This record gives sequence, C-alpha cells and structure tokens, in this order.
Amino acid sequence: TFTLTNNYGCISKDTVISIGTTNPTIAAFNINPTSGLAPLTVHLNNTSQFASNYLWSVNNQNQGAAITSMLLDTAGIYAIELIAWEYDLACADTAVYTIKALHKIIIPTAFTPNNDNTNDTWELLNIDIQYPKNTVQVFNRWGNLIYESIPGKYAQHPWDGRFNDEMMPVGSYYYQINPNNGISETMTGTVSLILK
Repeated sequence: TFTLTNNYGCISKDTVISIGTTNPTIAAFNINPTSGLAPLTVHLNNTSQFASNYLWSVNNQNQGAAITSMLLDTAGIYAIELIAWEYDLACADTAVYTIKALHKIIIPTAFTPNNDNTNDTWELLNIDIQYPKNTVQVFNRWGNLIYESIPGKYAQHPWDGRFNDEMMPVGSYYYQINPNNGISETMTGTVSLILK
C-alpha cells in the first residue's frame, strides 16, 4: 500500500499494487553421447524451465543462443555451459556439463624388431594418455607370460619382441590390454612379430 503526499500536504493513500509471482529460471540440458573418441559429435537438448533467452559456450567460447549439436574435433576435456534467463540476465541460471573426447588408441597387428629404427617396438599410440593406469601383457602360444608393462608407463618401455633379453621367434603372440579404470573392458587380440 502506497501513500502519496504532494507539496501542499494533500495525501492520497490506500492505492494497492499487486505483484505476481515470478518462477525462478532453471537452466538444464541433456547431452548425448557423454563420451567417445575424437572427433566426437554431441547432441544437446535444452530442458531449461521458465526461460526464453539462452547463451551456450564451450570452454568459455561463445557458441550462440540456439545450438543442438557440436563437433569436438580433438581429444580433450570440454566444459559445455548453458546460461538461461527469462527477463533479466542478472537473474540467470547456469548449467555446466563436462565431457571427455577420448584419444583413439591404435593397436598395430604386427611389428618388426630388426633394429632398423622403424617399427622396432610394438607401439600402442595414446594408451598411457587414455588409460593412465593401464597394464599390457603379452603371452606366447603356450600361454606363458613373456612381457608385462609397468602400470601407466607402456610408452616408456614398450614390448621390443624380447623375453629375458632374447629375441622371440617369428609368430603371433596373444595380448591383453587392461585399462584398469573400472569402466572399460580388457582388450585382447594377437600381434605378429616379423623379422625381415
């Protein structure tokens, strides 16, 4: 209730102004998929409530008001942010989702440890970056363990085709790559040792 007094002392009062309830903005969105190998296309679904204005950003880079998908072309961690508001940006709400675009792991099917400085070791590209606690094991045809990596340090000491400092014979060897992250499954297969 407002009371108004003018310069002559005249009073006007009992004027009632009603203010309606304004619902607070809730910024929210869904993302699919939540992870994958780079380059990775992710789809965004804006589920915000009580908002009509939006601003998207990725790693603090403005992406505009209305996007439904984006391409994460290199491996890394991306912070996707949505700012939503109805009438006043000062009353905005923010939702953030962090997504990881993974490095592609390349597992060669053969290598040639013949000291020519080309493919002399079994190189597993990005294994330590992608799985920091990984272990790699190699077995001969009888199932005997002939190589085991230090957890998370395969790139520092990759398998060079030797066991007890002796070159193993030409042939196929069974491997197990355990990511040791509690999520990803153990990768298995065979790698051929070729001498030429």
